[in-house]
Amino acid sequence: MHEVERIEELENLAERIVRSIARLPFAFDGRSLRITASLGIAVFPDHAGSLAELVAAADLAMYHAKSAGKNGWRLYDGQIDASAIERLGWSERIERALAEDLFELHFQGIHGPCGRLSHVEALLRMRDPESGQLVSPLHFIAPAEKTGRIVEIDRWVVGAAVRLLAQHPELPAVAVNVSGRTLAEVRFPTFVLDTLKHHGVAPQRLLLEVTETTAISDMHDANRLLDVMRPAGCRVCLDDFGAGFSSFSYLKHLPADVIKIDGQFVRNVADSREDRLLVQAIVNVARGLGKSTIAEFVEDERTLRTLAELGVEAFQGYHFSKPTPLLPPLLQQHGVLAHPLVGSV
Repeated sequence: MHEVERIEELENLAERIVRSIARLPFAFDGRSLRITASLGIAVFPDHAGSLAELVAAADLAMYHAKSAGKNGWRLYDGQIDASAIERLGWSERIERALAEDLFELHFQGIHGPCGRLSHVEALLRMRDPESGQLVSPLHFIAPAEKTGRIVEIDRWVVGAAVRLLAQHPELPAVAVNVSGRTLAEVRFPTFVLDTLKHHGVAPQRLLLEVTETTAISDMHDANRLLDVMRPAGCRVCLDDFGAGFSSFSYLKHLPADVIKIDGQFVRNVADSREDRLLVQAIVNVARGLGKSTIAEFVEDERTLRTLAELGVEAFQGYHFSKPTPLLPPLLQQHGVLAHPLVGSV
């Protein structure tokens, strides 16, 4: 823009932009939606010595505005914390990974009590654009959610999983994880169904996993997803159940097909009376509501035996298999069922 004499001019302009966008009428699918904007301001040469540095400073200020509650603006002050700088770096790496197809899926089996393979969970990994090293999602998911790139990543995962199902008709089902940001995207259910139809894959072969805390925090968005996906045939799993502020009462309002019991109740279940009581309660409530159960972090035979005695229907963990990028050997090693076990997965 043209040269400004005072910073206040930019601040006033940013305020007018934010307010104007918030007042814009926007209707989608018969509903009135509210649009908000987050703006970052940086000035040359006060905040940067080059165009690239100026854009980076404005980006950092914008992320600061988002973290402060969105629908606002921030002026770069040179004091934005290191986490914001790291987030910007991850944003650039994620953008490159999407552009250069550096994401990949690894797979871990979900098994019945006798070890037969029920279905697999697709676990996302990323090749670092610079080093080529495999990066755990623990490092890039949070920055992707902060910057909004997680929606593109989730779409990539769904597309890759559906293509995999089309290539392997012997595979009963694949489970994929869906983030809170993606839950809020109104077009996501249509994208999923269109992708399944394009590749000729039955919706029953795709299981969408949403964490319990995400589903409860975004109850409206979670139910919108459920209301579209379940009638179409896709099953929905409430992941990490018990990890957050869970209450059984929420299950009445979240009609998921499958409950995955969080690992904190599983790891010591063979030795902990309290964990056994909690797992038993979850299984009883799930069964009464017509939902299936999966236990994650099953790492030995004693744990498996205890969980099976408590009525858990399917199991995931190192006792059966570690995540692997090679799907065919996993299928050959464990065999597959003619139909999924839970949900019936």
